[in-house]
Amino acid sequence: MRVIQIFKAEFKKYFIEIKAYYPDHIVNVIVLMIFFVGFLNSNIGSGDFNTVYIGFVFWFFASNIITESSSSISFEKQVGTFEQLLSKPVNIQLIIICRVVSWLLVTFLKVAFVLLCAKIVFNIPFIMNAEIVGILLLTLIGVLGVGLFLSALTIKYTKTASFESIINYFLLFFSGTFGFAEKTNSILRLFQENIPLSKGIELAKESFSGTILWNDYLFLTINSTVYFLIGLITFELILLQGRKNGISSNY
Repeated sequence: MRVIQIFKAEFKKYFIEIKAYYPDHIVNVIVLMIFFVGFLNSNIGSGDFNTVYIGFVFWFFASNIITESSSSISFEKQVGTFEQLLSKPVNIQLIIICRVVSWLLVTFLKVAFVLLCAKIVFNIPFIMNAEIVGILLLTLIGVLGVGLFLSALTIKYTKTASFESIINYFLLFFSGTFGFAEKTNSILRLFQENIPLSKGIELAKESFSGTILWNDYLFLTINSTVYFLIGLITFELILLQGRKNGISSNY
């Protein structure tokens, strides 16, 4: 019940922000449209639309999770309300997760609108079935673990924008988003095969051509769970260390 209350509060907060700063969100949707259409135009030669756009959609959601998880902590420190979060009778991890889920719903609406506009204006055929949505959700669980890890670093170092940029750009170019992850060297390839986003994109693309094996789903589930637990445990350890030695709220 408390989880539902927290989620409603966070979603209401985002809704109020959208109403107050709607021009910024309109510009964000326009930029997303330009970015998305440009991405399709530059990559359509590598395959059909279904396998090309799916990587971008997965990466965009992952990028939003990674950015929102850590930036929310940084913002709380900036406005001086981080101590209030720590004093609430709710785990701060739960608050962050509810914030991320709320932000994902907003992002989903933006992505759905952009896909619809691209379909109508540019006559681009898109497919987004329940199987792909399920793969996306499993993938984002692992990505949330990365977000929690960055949130932990934000508690300790306050500003982690450089880490976010490195991770986001790495995922953009080396997770299979552009469809050429298989062309990398063996060491990098091994690393890619154990990233939830890479496996999620791979499974989503395979769903267009045939049935996905159950062990592929199992691997993605285990992989995402491990990443999530690593992020959660790291967050808890740094938070405990901060409570013991003091957490700097300077910005």
